[in-house]
Amino acid sequence: MITKEEAIKIAIDYLKLRKRDYTRIFSQEKVSYWENREVLYGKHEGKIMNNYTVSYGVMWGNEEWRAFIMISSETGEVLYSMNSHGWIEELEDE
Repeated sequence: MITKEEAIKIAIDYLKLRKRDYTRIFSQEKVSYWENREVLYGKHEGKIMNNYTVSYGVMWGNEEWRAFIMISSETGEVLYSMNSHGWIEELEDE
């Protein structure tokens, strides 16, 4: 199982890989651990897994909006990311 610190590093690396601009990763207290949660999107959709949610900020005009990345706590794999407009990977692939 990965740690919260490793989940944050994975999230930062993923943001860089996807070339996403972000303002900040919210503090460790904002990294949530979830047990036995259904994966809502992506290749593991419908599976029950343990995972971390890492929140980050994105500037939208003059406001900072929140988005998050869902990461498997067992493998460190990024499952998906989401903001108020939906699954970010879908928006990027359009």
